[in-house]
Amino acid sequence: SFSSKGSIYCSKKTTAEDVAKEIIPMLDKTKFAANKIMTVDDLKSLNDSSDSYVLGADIDLSTEDNWQPIEGFTGILNGGGYKITNLTISAANEENVGLFKTLEGTVRNLTIENASITARGNAGKVGIVAGTNKGTIKNVIVEGSINTPYYDNVGGIAGINNNKIIDCKNYAINCKNNTNITINTIFKDWRSWYNCTIIFR
Repeated sequence: SFSSKGSIYCSKKTTAEDVAKEIIPMLDKTKFAANKIMTVDDLKSLNDSSDSYVLGADIDLSTEDNWQPIEGFTGILNGGGYKITNLTISAANEENVGLFKTLEGTVRNLTIENASITARGNAGKVGIVAGTNKGTIKNVIVEGSINTPYYDNVGGIAGINNNKIIDCKNYAINCKNNTNITINTIFKDWRSWYNCTIIFR
């Protein structure tokens, strides 16, 4: 007889052919493979997606004069050891500013370098990875500058963290905020941050 702890249960009358008909479709690798991101347009495809993605190359955003934050992402983005560089955002009176607007999925194993975010007016929640994190950010390194004269809730990684940020490093360069950035606004909701480092340059 054959038994499984999963969703397939076989009796003595079940043949190997019967088992194969059930198992082989479940093992179709195309259903489990992450979508590979090779270009800027590929990165934009994360909008309103719940799929899994992995970087297959460094992504240079210097062609985007004003990056529009990714919205509605609930999937997984794995940097795969690659980098996203030259993220540039210029926002005015907007909520949730960053590579992601509000992150509800997972971002891991990613480096973001030479980011530059300027946000003016009366709004808030600015971070290089996400304006608001409701998902998981793990093993992520960010480096860049943030100029937000009057914004509230400004962080190198996330402006507001409502879930988990783990094993991350934030290299803060030329960060300016006229409302006086404190350790609490950099590490907003710090109790959900695990083994993270902030380094001012």
